[in-house]
Amino acid sequence: MYKVGLRSSRLSRIQAQLLMSRLNVEYEFIYYETAGDRDKATPIERVESTDFFTDEIDRALLSGEIDFAIHSAKDLPEPLPPQLYAAFKSASPDVTDSLVSKSRRALYNLPAGSVVGTSSRRRREQLLKLRGDLLTAPMRGTIEERIEKLDKSRYDAIIVATIALKRLGFENRITEVLPVHIFEPHPEQGRLAVVALDSHRDVQKMFAKLEGEVI
Repeated sequence: MYKVGLRSSRLSRIQAQLLMSRLNVEYEFIYYETAGDRDKATPIERVESTDFFTDEIDRALLSGEIDFAIHSAKDLPEPLPPQLYAAFKSASPDVTDSLVSKSRRALYNLPAGSVVGTSSRRRREQLLKLRGDLLTAPMRGTIEERIEKLDKSRYDAIIVATIALKRLGFENRITEVLPVHIFEPHPEQGRLAVVALDSHRDVQKMFAKLEGEVI
């Protein structure tokens, strides 16, 4: 039986199940709380390409506590820690970002001065280039937590990955899917990644049958 490490969020669990359901192997999920799960105040732009969302899981891999890990590909540090490698990356079913608006107004119809929450510098810069009359405010947390903040606090809208909303069953909250020629997506958006010890190349062989699949 394979021991598979992942973050404990509902989205992480759904994604891991989607991936492992494609394989005919026995496995057990082991959940971890990473620095990114504990610290929900630090702006993402300060920790991009670091192990902010993988640190505890990386240590579990290196110690032999788990056989491999499943991550959102855009959470992976660059480069990966020594002795670890990306054994597999899925194809993304949807690379777009979506606007979730409290008033159900599309981006061009938001009143000047509306506050849009986003954890991404990329999204903030693209938004202000298009609508310089809007305000942006940092927002961290799970997708569920971000939607709750939108509903209960000063935010008028948020921008999040469309695929995350779909995987969590929040399609009904999508006000507008933002066009990729304006809101250029993260290159790894929507992709799932498997990370293993460099010495365990059998993991790569096991996932080879899924190469190129949309998951």
